[in-house]
Order: sequence, then C-alpha cells, then structure tokens
Amino acid sequence: VKDKVDAHYLHVARIITAALGVLMVLVAYGLWHLGSGSILDTLMFVASVIGGGIGGLFFLGFLTNRVSAKAAASGLVAGILAIVWCTLSRFGIIQEPFAFNVHPFMIIVVGNVVVFVVGLLASAFFPAPSQDDISGMTWWTRQQTGSSA
Repeated sequence: VKDKVDAHYLHVARIITAALGVLMVLVAYGLWHLGSGSILDTLMFVASVIGGGIGGLFFLGFLTNRVSAKAAASGLVAGILAIVWCTLSRFGIIQEPFAFNVHPFMIIVVGNVVVFVVGLLASAFFPAPSQDDISGMTWWTRQQTGSSA
C-alpha cells in the first residue's frame, strides 16, 4: 500500500508482530505437546513426512527412461499414502495389526522407496515417453560434451 502515513505502517507492523508472536507460542506449545524429546527429532520427523518421496521421484526420472508422467504420479500417490500410513501408525491412530511402525527418521526412506518401486511398476501400464521428450534428462539419454580423455 503506497502513500500512507507512517502511523499506518507502524500499526500494521505491530499487528503482524503480535500475530507472529501468537503463532510462535502455538507452535512451541504443539512441539511441547508432541513430547518427542528434542526440537531436532521433531524437525527430522517433520522433514521426513514433508519430503519423503521427492528423492524417489528424482531417481525415477533420472535413472529410468521408461517412466511417463502418469506412472510417476501413480508412484507419488502411493508414496504419499505410505507416508500417511507410517505417520498415523506413529501416533497410534492406526492400531496393530495394521500399523506400520518404523522409526520416524525412516519414514522418508519408506516414502522414497515406495515412489520409486510403484512408479517403476506402473510404467508397464502406461506408454513410455518419446525419446525426444526425455533427451538429455535421464542418465541413459545424457549427451556427452567435450572430449572423453
């Protein structure tokens, strides 16, 4: 917002500061309520839940030349479901014998493996992308540059 008096900007800054202060107190309360031990453990758990599948998607696209966007999306959906299953099992929402209890740091590994394997298996049911579309994008279609000595 342009052309406002300084008092307006000061008022908005105070509101933003108060809102962020309340947000930080709520986040701190939530972390305390989780009781995971340390903030680093909680951070690693949250990173596993949020990022578990990105590595599998990367390797799916980089190491294979058969996987289409539909097959990769199938793997990603399966990976998200596996991560949700592991997370709900961790919090006791899914009970035995259906719980899949893994260490919280291993949720990212489960997500990556599921994305890669399901995406690779799903590629058998979808047409492969054309070689022109993936030229230079996978390990197998990379272009050699410079001299090979």
